Amino acid sequence: MGRSAGACDAVAALAARDASVAVLSTRYPDGVTLLEYMHPGPGHATRNESASLVAVMLREAEAHPLVPRFILQALLPGLLSVGRRLRWGRNGPWDGGAEFCAEMISVTWEVLCDWSGAERPYAALDLLSAVRCRLRRQLFREIDRQSVQLELFTERGGPSAVSVESDLDLLARTLEAADYLTPNQGNVLYATTVLGLPFNELSVLSGVSSPTLRRRRNAARKAMVRATR
Repeated sequence: MGRSAGACDAVAALAARDASVAVLSTRYPDGVTLLEYMHPGPGHATRNESASLVAVMLREAEAHPLVPRFILQALLPGLLSVGRRLRWGRNGPWDGGAEFCAEMISVTWEVLCDWSGAERPYAALDLLSAVRCRLRRQLFREIDRQSVQLELFTERGGPSAVSVESDLDLLARTLEAADYLTPNQGNVLYATTVLGLPFNELSVLSGVSSPTLRRRRNAARKAMVRATR
């Protein structure tokens, strides 16, 4: 598809709207060659040049139906970084890494559709940040769901009557059964240890100060050590 007549038309449509693309189109007349130029490599565009091209494509996304597809493929290296930072959706509402990747591509496409025509000088970073935030919110909804289960467990002194399916790893299952932890302690230990979130991000998302979160994490660790002695 990248070398099809449609892809050539898409590059030509961009070139008609932006002078920088017009210059490049003489050497990179189709989707394959243009995207190869945008990805890292000898003689290829610098990071800033690639970012500028993504901004142009987002602004002119309505020039041709394949332009959003160009953007999506140009963002793939960045999306891989997002996937690694979110541990490929581990402990989230996805059935494995493949399903998480499919969700990440779908979310990226939704953001592209929402932002089509927008003037964003830092479009590449903005898009990746938006995708990461949307996926991270889904992870936190899973944390909230597990928090409800943990509260029911501690209140009733035993397993919750509410059935909540998940694929949590051993640590998360240990936290669920740890009746010596408060829900707040369990949540902060889950977020920092299982999901690997730094305290500054967790503070923004939870509305709780970093020092308070650190105290809860340290108290939870001490409680777990005492329980294993």
